Amino acid sequence: MSNWIILFVFLIIVSLALALFKKKDRKAPADFPYQSKNVLCSPAERSFLGALDKIVGNGYRIFAKVRLADIVEVNQGLSSSARQSAFNRISRKHLDFVICNARDLSIVGAIELDDKSHLKKGRRERDQFLDKALEAAGVSMLRVKAQSTYSIKEVLSDLDSAFNIKVGGILEEIPDLSETVKEPGEKQLDEAIDNSNAGTAAPVCPKCGGELIERVATKGQYAGQKFWGCSNFPKCKFTKKAEQTPGSQPEKENGVKFTIDP
Repeated sequence: MSNWIILFVFLIIVSLALALFKKKDRKAPADFPYQSKNVLCSPAERSFLGALDKIVGNGYRIFAKVRLADIVEVNQGLSSSARQSAFNRISRKHLDFVICNARDLSIVGAIELDDKSHLKKGRRERDQFLDKALEAAGVSMLRVKAQSTYSIKEVLSDLDSAFNIKVGGILEEIPDLSETVKEPGEKQLDEAIDNSNAGTAAPVCPKCGGELIERVATKGQYAGQKFWGCSNFPKCKFTKKAEQTPGSQPEKENGVKFTIDP
């Protein structure tokens, strides 16, 4: 009789162990309920970042989506509870762009690209906190209103005024033209190419946001003709014909494919 009792107890223990294991196994996927967001920046942010990179040159580096707590810290001398409270207020906030010196990555300043969402009450309160926190930490801030196009000359002037960085020397060399910052369509791309021929920054690829580079086809029926090719080739194979020079053959229809040497 005792053997039956022992066997019964053993079966109960095994059943409970299996039930517990299955319960944990069912919960395992819910412990990591995450998926990729695919891109770091919105199309407007990505294009504006490309324009900023061209403007500041090799002397500076621009980082996107930087956590506020990565560029400011809580003062020493506070109680543990006060320090934790102050840290909590900055730990979940981020800045659109941060400019650093390329040499040592010392912080130059922060840039916020303000779209219509910044008009909401909750967002205005967040913006006021960011401004005051950065001011208290001695970090310069520049706010740029999001719009479809930006004047390169005006952005250069704003950067000089906000951060006193060494880009002002080329202000007089750049005409007051616009740089597209939204995801460009065909018409916007044509305008960007026209601007680039007038001395502005190179146009942006409408597929991946990379810089378009003027190339010359080396093979095929279009050999010798100029065209715009993406700088991210071969990952991105976007191409677009360049403007025909006076006296050259008539333009071909849009959509032609050019051969790019690796």
